[in-house]
Amino acid sequence: MLVRTVLSLLPPLLALGVNFGLFVLVLRAPRKTPLHYIFALFLGGMVLWALFVFAVRGSPSASVALLWERVALATFPLIWVSWLHFVLLLTRRIRSWRAGLPLYALFPILSALALTPLVVQGAAFFAYGWGLVSGLFFVPWMVLQQLLVVVGMALLLLAYQSAEAVDERNRYLYLCAGALCAVAGMTTDYLATAGVIGTPLGVMGNLLFSAITAVAVMRARLLDLQVVAQRGAVYLLTSAGAAGLYLLVLLGVSRWLARQAELSIAIQVLLLFLLAVAFQPAVRALQEVADRWLYGRRYDYLRLLRTFAAISQSIVDLPHLVQSLTRTVQLAVRTQGVWLLFPTPKGEFATLQGEGPTLGATSPILRWLAQEGRPLWRRQIQTLPALQATPEQERRCLEEWDVRLLIPLRTPSGLTGVLALGPRQGMERYTQAELDVLLTVAQQVAISLENARLFALEREQVKRLQELDRLRTDFLGMVSHQLKTPITSLKAALGLLKETEPAPTSPARARLLNNVERSVRSLEQLVVDLLEFAKVRSGQVPLERAPVPLQEVIQEAVHIVTPSLEDKGQRLVLEMLNEPIVAEVDSRRLVQVVVNLLSNAHKYSPAGSDITLRLWREHAEAFISVTDACGGVPEEDQPYLFEAYRRSRSVPAETAATGTGLGLSISKALVELHGGRIWFTNHPRRGCTFTFVVPLTVPQPSPGEEEQGARPGGAR
Repeated sequence: MLVRTVLSLLPPLLALGVNFGLFVLVLRAPRKTPLHYIFALFLGGMVLWALFVFAVRGSPSASVALLWERVALATFPLIWVSWLHFVLLLTRRIRSWRAGLPLYALFPILSALALTPLVVQGAAFFAYGWGLVSGLFFVPWMVLQQLLVVVGMALLLLAYQSAEAVDERNRYLYLCAGALCAVAGMTTDYLATAGVIGTPLGVMGNLLFSAITAVAVMRARLLDLQVVAQRGAVYLLTSAGAAGLYLLVLLGVSRWLARQAELSIAIQVLLLFLLAVAFQPAVRALQEVADRWLYGRRYDYLRLLRTFAAISQSIVDLPHLVQSLTRTVQLAVRTQGVWLLFPTPKGEFATLQGEGPTLGATSPILRWLAQEGRPLWRRQIQTLPALQATPEQERRCLEEWDVRLLIPLRTPSGLTGVLALGPRQGMERYTQAELDVLLTVAQQVAISLENARLFALEREQVKRLQELDRLRTDFLGMVSHQLKTPITSLKAALGLLKETEPAPTSPARARLLNNVERSVRSLEQLVVDLLEFAKVRSGQVPLERAPVPLQEVIQEAVHIVTPSLEDKGQRLVLEMLNEPIVAEVDSRRLVQVVVNLLSNAHKYSPAGSDITLRLWREHAEAFISVTDACGGVPEEDQPYLFEAYRRSRSVPAETAATGTGLGLSISKALVELHGGRIWFTNHPRRGCTFTFVVPLTVPQPSPGEEEQGARPGGAR
């Protein structure tokens, strides 16, 4: 009894599994069309029908079996209406999937009939399990659906006669054979209800139909699912094998743990967790083996492409890239020699690393490879008319190195290299599949090599610019040192003049003395900036840190720039905290930063404008900002504000200033030496705010303990 019950449950269960697998396969197709979705609808109906039949066979009573039997038959019309719709679209009897929608009007009518006693009168237990007791209209109801299947078969046979492609003809034959099995199975269903035969075979017929459909997918490329189906089937088998092995191991470990009473629960859980973690790599390894078995040599080629893609994306060094490429190609296609030829300054193509073949700058071979863009066999040099002018020296060179194949490396800019291959190991011939893969590799190599070449040029240019910058800094440093002595002499002479003649006798003489004094002061500041910048660039700026109230730093900087501000009628607005903010900094260097920012604001702000200097604290950092009235920095100048020797090119004539363009660059370097950062905020048509922050190293009151005036604006 038990064996009979199991045998009755097995066919619908198999049908359920096969149809569900095909259903998932169709929906996972990479390029789905309406044909895919209609076929998926048909398979989904088959899945539901098999599920409901399984429920019928396993029902505990006649009433439950009757319920599931009617539900199962109610899904039957959906299966065969969608089948006919699929066939109409597959055989191009209708141009659009929408033209087949009227067929679905049969579905609610036939399904509603299936739920009445007219089709299924009851359920009874037979030798094969629970089955239906047919109603008055059961046979006509089944014949009508058989008619849908037969019409589909006729359309497939007509399409078979007019089809020319072998795959297409086989596809129609497989589907027609599957439909024939389904019709035969349905016939046995109502013959069994009439008592003509003992066992209905409708489930087996539909199972055969599903199996033949799977064959159509695998061998006749139905819906272009062949490779996906093969891989899915192999993965299913390998995963099932791994799962079975895992369950056996898990069972053994569980029994062993049951006998280890001294082991704690935590250790047992840890062992089971490690076993579960080890399962995933095992499955991946089995799938790798499945890939190799499924694709054969294609697996090696795909792995070659994948490996080289990963290598070429991470390598920008040209020699390293060439070495990796030659090794990868040599292992993948088992060739005895691989050479990469690149253009030299003389125009010829020579091997980049080590010795190898060479092609002249005017070689007909290079011209042919650049124009044709396809592989060239060495034997073709003797037969192609365009290569008859190849110099004898090049022919002998290719023969001496036993070069069998030349593959061009081309980019939109032209021929960038040549991949030369020797004979294969064992003197095998290169297959077309290997040539296709090598061409794909060559395209990728050409792009990677072009990127590597551009990177090398960029790196060389950066080194050249860095060297020029170093030479300029060294030169300016040397000139600054040489200027210090004459500047000192000029300052001394100017001081003696002012002592001997405290009040000049004429206004012209006084104006000249003032001009000389201002020029000497400007020249002295220029020399100071150049020397300071040279120290910063060479890393020779030691910091003498000490706890310093930053308000003192602000006051000292203000004292230095106040005369310049007064000469221009500018007003400095101070916004600082009421209580000291102490930071461990080099006060002299920090004063220099603030003076540079204030001097910058003074130079670029118009006469009579306001300049705002703020000091505040947030958490463990102190912020100092200077806001000017320069009218804003043009967008094209903003990326270069902190670069050396760069000044805004769009300064209005009335605010034009002289200088080296080193102030902001020096300030940035000094702030970063303190572990801080500096930035600016542009206010178009108003001005700029330069802000820098330095970390605090002494305890400060928390923000909640500060009074209301602790933010900028508390004191002016």
